Amino acid sequence: MVEGLEISRKSEALMVLKQAFTEHPMLPLGTPIEKTEAFLELVIDTFAATNETCLYGIRHEGSLACVSFVADSQIEPTGKAKIQFFFRLFRIMGWWLTMDFIKVMANQPKYEASYLDLFLLGTLPGMQGEGLGRAMLQFLFNYALENGYGGIVLDVAKGTPAHRFYLTEGFVVEKEFSLRNIILSHMRRDNDPG
Repeated sequence: MVEGLEISRKSEALMVLKQAFTEHPMLPLGTPIEKTEAFLELVIDTFAATNETCLYGIRHEGSLACVSFVADSQIEPTGKAKIQFFFRLFRIMGWWLTMDFIKVMANQPKYEASYLDLFLLGTLPGMQGEGLGRAMLQFLFNYALENGYGGIVLDVAKGTPAHRFYLTEGFVVEKEFSLRNIILSHMRRDNDPG
């Protein structure tokens, strides 16, 4: 059901993600779809360069309907890649969103163990509620366990359907911080080896 997607096929993944993230609370209201796609592509390109990332998809009736992008929480882009990321982010989204992302990255909890960092999980709007996101998350839990990760970590806007979804899937809020008009929750779910 879940398949690995080559980074070279990210355009197919971006078709799903840009629809799923169209009205994401981290993005300014009314953000054009082209900017949303450019932002998502920037995230994938920056972290895929570390070679410690995975892009996964679930198809429904032959078409990609759910996508996730994960990375090892211990691996970060180099200084040069970070600078390029923030410069490109500024050009795509402007000063305020760039400052928000700097704040997010500076406030990430640090762990002794490696965790699987869930950067992106998106399902086509017409397919939400069909269990695809839950199936993807279960796949990622198994992947984390089988590959020696302590569990999964992620950041999500508090009070959103995604936030509620992750709480029902056993994630706990470790830290919260305020960004402009939202509260961002850093969440974690440890592996359950039994």
